[in-house]
Amino acid sequence: MSGIELASLWADVVPVPVPTPQQFQLWLRMHSPRVVREALLETAKKVISTPGEWELDRAVRFASGVMNARERTTNIHRKN
Repeated sequence: MSGIELASLWADVVPVPVPTPQQFQLWLRMHSPRVVREALLETAKKVISTPGEWELDRAVRFASGVMNARERTTNIHRKN
């Protein structure tokens, strides 16, 4: 998935304004498109389950944390 496709996914599923294109570019430099997509879907679930408590910055930080955790988990499994 491209940054544009991921931004479109965010707009469709996360009820918070869409991050800048630069944010998606950064995520894609650091993580695979699959990891970014999964993190966006996880972010959507979290935001929807706790309405009224989310701003863009918090949602971006949550998504980034999910991506980092997925990468750590994947790397641990590759080493074993």
